[in-house]
Amino acid sequence: MIIRTYYVKGLLFYISNPQQTSFMAVQLADDRISVVYSADMQTIDVIDSSAHVSDGAWHTVSESYIVTLLSIT
Repeated sequence: MIIRTYYVKGLLFYISNPQQTSFMAVQLADDRISVVYSADMQTIDVIDSSAHVSDGAWHTVSESYIVTLLSIT
């Protein structure tokens, strides 16, 4: 995903199963990318990036290993 924003919070991507018991959300939280996910109503995990992205520049957001790594350039 490639983003460009000045906003410090907001939803970028959301996907869930029809029952909404499993989901993944990619969002802006306090000027950083945050990935929130849950599988079958189990523990909700959050991964936050260390990079600030609300600077108006283009940033590439990518994930691998089903959200075990979060890379922002």
